[in-house]
Amino acid sequence: MSSKQVSKNIFFSGLTVFTSLSVIFLLIIAARSFSVEDFGKINFGISFARLFAFIFSYGFLGLSIREISKERKLAEKYLVNIQVLKLILIAVTFTLMVIILNLMNYNTEYQMVIYAFAFAHFITSLNATFRYVFRAYEKFQYETITLTIERVLIFLLGALFIHLQKGILYFAIAFLAGRVVGTIVAYIMSKRLGVNFENEFDLQFSKNLMVVAFPFAITTVLFSIYSAIDTFMLSILKNDVEVGIYNAAYRLLESSILVPSIIADAFYPRFSVEIKNSRDAVENLYGKSIKYMFIIACPVVAIILVLGPQILNLVYGEAYLSSLQNLQILFGAFLFLSIARLSKTLLDSIDKQKMSAYLFGLTVIVNILLNSFLIPRYASDGASMATFISEFVYFVSTIYILKRNGYKSHLFKNGIKPLVAAALIGAIIYTYSEVNIFLLIPVGMIIYFILLTLLQTWDEEEKSLLRLNKLFSRFRLKKA
Repeated sequence: MSSKQVSKNIFFSGLTVFTSLSVIFLLIIAARSFSVEDFGKINFGISFARLFAFIFSYGFLGLSIREISKERKLAEKYLVNIQVLKLILIAVTFTLMVIILNLMNYNTEYQMVIYAFAFAHFITSLNATFRYVFRAYEKFQYETITLTIERVLIFLLGALFIHLQKGILYFAIAFLAGRVVGTIVAYIMSKRLGVNFENEFDLQFSKNLMVVAFPFAITTVLFSIYSAIDTFMLSILKNDVEVGIYNAAYRLLESSILVPSIIADAFYPRFSVEIKNSRDAVENLYGKSIKYMFIIACPVVAIILVLGPQILNLVYGEAYLSSLQNLQILFGAFLFLSIARLSKTLLDSIDKQKMSAYLFGLTVIVNILLNSFLIPRYASDGASMATFISEFVYFVSTIYILKRNGYKSHLFKNGIKPLVAAALIGAIIYTYSEVNIFLLIPVGMIIYFILLTLLQTWDEEEKSLLRLNKLFSRFRLKKA
């Protein structure tokens, strides 16, 4: 039952990826339409807003999904109290942003761009509260519908403003407008799910909520800093051109992270439910999820390392070929990043959010120190190297702590077959790299999955879920 529910969660989360890609495509269009400097300003605006996300997000996401998954009747109480707390925290955040932006002495238009992205983040945070409930109920289809409407609208408005040559301020407003509509849709969907808003604000409950959520909040603080600090430091220590070059590569990484995020999001509520019943069941789910991460991440890394120049030229044009080294360094960390995010999810599920915060704090400190040392010397390449090393530190530390708590990852067992298959397709793609990329990548992926089949990567349950029993039986190798 649990595996089937996880598979359903993954399916609907997978549909959400395609809507996320619409925003990534919009940023790619922006990179090709605006100057490198203006594209750098857009990314600085997004990153600056993210830098303050820890205040209004606090740490409610992880806590509410875990607790509502265990006791769904608490959904309404959590939702009402979290929304009120977020509105208060948003007011604090906006005041702080105004003070800092005035001290930084940016021109009025640039400040308006940053404010537009900031309000888009504020609205997203309110929207996310409804989506906490969707995930806790394991109704991922509701989140898919909400985000599809939101992101398609952002894409259409953003593309229209680019076509009309309205400038980067209107581009930022497209994000704000789309997220307002998305929040309205999320409210409607939550009502359809049967969640009412009859609970009143409970001051004592909210105080307790702030205390219990504090370890999650620390992690949120650290993640906000971590996701934005490289861009922020590049802007301060170098210039907006370097910001644009770095973010051309980083946006491709960000779009690829969506896929492993599906796995982590799908397993989180299931981890939280199963931990009440069976430790062995949780460890089995963890092992299965690790295998999925290897299967997804390995070919992505192989393709980027081999076809990086062609991909950059196709996506951004020749102006961004200088991002190649950034791209290859960042994607070198893709496997570490994917598994580490999943391991963090398990740590939160087993009530080890304090340890999760400590580990991520270590990662952020390492990242800031490395950025301080590497950016002045190597500019955007230095920021990429800092990210790579930081992700490896986080990967090793989460795996180690989970092992100490009795949850083994079995990295070799779960990863050796995908690694071998990915290495083989990487060699094949390199040999035929002159072939059209639209033909080469699909053929490479088909070969990859055939190799996984020949290596007996799939268990019986996975074959059944994929409805490919007969096909797999034809390729099954005889046991030695």
